[in-house]
Amino acid sequence: MKKLQFILFFISFCVALFAFTDKDYYDFEENGYYVHPHQTKYGVIFTDNHYGHLYLLKDNTIETLVSSPGCGRYYSVSPNGKLIGFKFIDRKTDLQAPAVYNLTKKSMQILKQPTNLCGQVYFTQDNIPYFTYEQYFYKGNTRIDIKNHSNIVSLSPNERYLIYKDKKEQIHLIDILNK
Repeated sequence: MKKLQFILFFISFCVALFAFTDKDYYDFEENGYYVHPHQTKYGVIFTDNHYGHLYLLKDNTIETLVSSPGCGRYYSVSPNGKLIGFKFIDRKTDLQAPAVYNLTKKSMQILKQPTNLCGQVYFTQDNIPYFTYEQYFYKGNTRIDIKNHSNIVSLSPNERYLIYKDKKEQIHLIDILNK
């Protein structure tokens, strides 16, 4: 009996191992698939493997919310699940702008004028977007010069400390309440 189980296992393993060719894997990437799902009360937010779209799945229907190069790469969802933060890149000019998609209003808002360098948009526990724009960190009406651009920043849960990295990949932690 054990010999039969081993033979069946071995055959199954060999079939699985050689069932796909390199072309099959290439086709999966080219044809695309969905990644990074995030459940909200409005449905499931997700992107594709090329990160060029943000989608909403609701009632077995997929709706494209945003189409922009890289918009799905590091998107974030606000704690209340109503807002999606992302970097919007204009296909014609390649300029970047921090943006928020409002799921209740079904509309996108650009937070600052497009520029050459802006960072990803994240949210505080109170659903306030924060991001970098050129060499500045923005949160609500707060603007802090961090002296260089950082695509990804992190804010401590108590919103006192900001963590980012500089051009030399050195990590910085600053107290933004005493800045």
